[in-house]
Amino acid sequence: KKYRTKKTAQNLNLPAESQQLEDALRLYNSGIYEKSLKLFQKIFRNAKKNLDSYLYSESAYYLGTLLNIFNDSNKALKYIHKSVESLKNRDDEIGISLRLRAEYSAALIENAFEKAGEISIQYNEHALQTGDTKIIGNCLGKSFTHLYKTGKYEEYLTEITKAADYNRNNNNLYDLCNNLLNMMNVYAYAIPYDLESTEKISLELHQLAVRLKMPSLIFESRYRMGVRHYRINEFDQAEKLLSGSLTGTEKNCDQDTHFSNLLYLANTYYKKGESKKAVQLGSKLYTQSKNEKNDLYLMNATKLLAEIYMR
Repeated sequence: KKYRTKKTAQNLNLPAESQQLEDALRLYNSGIYEKSLKLFQKIFRNAKKNLDSYLYSESAYYLGTLLNIFNDSNKALKYIHKSVESLKNRDDEIGISLRLRAEYSAALIENAFEKAGEISIQYNEHALQTGDTKIIGNCLGKSFTHLYKTGKYEEYLTEITKAADYNRNNNNLYDLCNNLLNMMNVYAYAIPYDLESTEKISLELHQLAVRLKMPSLIFESRYRMGVRHYRINEFDQAEKLLSGSLTGTEKNCDQDTHFSNLLYLANTYYKKGESKKAVQLGSKLYTQSKNEKNDLYLMNATKLLAEIYMR
């Protein structure tokens, strides 16, 4: 594919008249999700006077995305559908691309991966037609997530690597960060044997963390490296990395990242025969996930504790 590289102001970078929207997206890109959510809520309330406005469609989309991060998929879909509805009468390439972005996100939340794959084709075609480097880069990094979700890891890795190259070349640094983290997901959870690639990505994320003042990248990278070592039974190295990232993921990352860090570290201690430490962390995860109504990690904590006590 040939990517047109004309740069325009009408893209995911925000209109000049909305400093609030710019601030909200900067918080979102930096992983400061709670503050970002509150600001997007304020923007959305003020934008409801004009349901066809860019402010309305963007704030609705990001509210949905954030609510999904906070594991409220029903509310997430409600807002993303509002974004779709707001954009349905746009017939320009940018408007169509933003609508397809929202439709693709909704399909992923609904686990409608076949539908997501069909939308992905259209989304890519229209994004490329915009000639906007930010819309293209964002699309390339987002529109193949259905491949990862359906276990097509090699295909996904190929596409996300292309996205990272594009975003690196076009200075789309926040999208590049997401691309690199998603590449690390593949190497941590699906293909854990490529140490050289994993370490190279980790180094680049560390450099970006310093450049963008995003400490969350360091801890997310360290945590994923710990998972990689856990999955190939290198438990001493896994313990070092996972324990080193635990406080950082709690303070700087989203809830699921921190809970996953807790779970992998508890399992690492269990594998090393340190049951007391495993129970301490498993109990902490149980309590926190129960308080936060996070059923996935509540189930995993219960399973781990039961296995330890029944041993």
